[in-house]
Amino acid sequence: MSHFFEPRCEGVGGIELGDFNGDGKLDFAVGSAPSAIAVLLQTAPLSGPNVTLSSTKMLFECRSVINVGCQCVTERSLTLTNFGSQPVSITGISITGPFSEGNNCGTSLKSGGSCTIGVAWMEKNGSGSGSLTINDNAPGSPQRVALSAIKGCTPIAKTLFRRQA
Repeated sequence: MSHFFEPRCEGVGGIELGDFNGDGKLDFAVGSAPSAIAVLLQTAPLSGPNVTLSSTKMLFECRSVINVGCQCVTERSLTLTNFGSQPVSITGISITGPFSEGNNCGTSLKSGGSCTIGVAWMEKNGSGSGSLTINDNAPGSPQRVALSAIKGCTPIAKTLFRRQA
């Protein structure tokens, strides 16, 4: 069984969802004008532990908001996902700079599993940069996320409008 969706964008012929290779997983095909088609198949997980991060950079900053003042983004989160066939052993998560972290990762992440890592900017410590480091047994370890924080707010000029008679 498959489902067809007619897009509303120029140059795209349609999107079809279905199990095109008979593996029981949902695949999709995208057609484009006049006759090209791309089929994207879900495949089995890579052998061994393999991880991906939802982001490798995080920016924390302050902005001036009219009638409110300086508002700062002080908390962000990212997801660590194991797309491998074996569990990932997490041996440590550390952070540097004017930041702190909290997570629900534990010491192991099963195949197909994910966990959330929250990062907080300690705004009172000022602007700066740092890094979040995840030590594990996946290829490319340690995984790193660049962190930067900018404290300054640019004042917004208030303009008064007068009604002309």
